[in-house]
Amino acid sequence: SSMVIDSTFWHSLEVEYDAIDSIEYRTDLATGIRTSGFGSARLQMGLFTNGELGSYTRYGYVKANDSIHILCDDAHLVIALQTSEATQALYETLLTKVK
Repeated sequence: SSMVIDSTFWHSLEVEYDAIDSIEYRTDLATGIRTSGFGSARLQMGLFTNGELGSYTRYGYVKANDSIHILCDDAHLVIALQTSEATQALYETLLTKVK
């Protein structure tokens, strides 16, 4: 009934599938600037801002080219796994869960 992002370096997050308004696979989403959270040479997690989404939450790898953009109750969530293949697989799974 929900997706759980269990994170060591930033707040864990649970999103009910029924609360998701839209989901899309993106290859061109600019990360923008992290306003709070965790950043390293490998990971970026926390609150970000960019020109397209405004303020949003991101859980992702720095070198990830592709991402999943989820709109939930007027809040934006971006997930970017380590590889495009892993991100695509998660996206396909989420599509089967979101009504």
